[in-house]
Amino acid sequence: MTCDETFYHRYLNGDDAGLEALIKKYGNPLTLYIDGYLHDVHEAEDLMRNAPLMWTSFPAHLSASISYTFPTKNRNDL
Repeated sequence: MTCDETFYHRYLNGDDAGLEALIKKYGNPLTLYIDGYLHDVHEAEDLMRNAPLMWTSFPAHLSASISYTFPTKNRNDL
């Protein structure tokens, strides 16, 4: 199990230190990533500050089963 997975499982088991470690590690890069879409660094910072509130309100048993897919274009659509 990787370090990030360990932190995530600690968070799911009620240890806030796991979440804090993930935020410390990924907070700035994620803020900059969000800013790339919003073009407003202050809004991006606000989203990152509120992200733990959203994560804690999302049922843990559902978050483990979510998979993300990104739409792809078919060659014929280009």
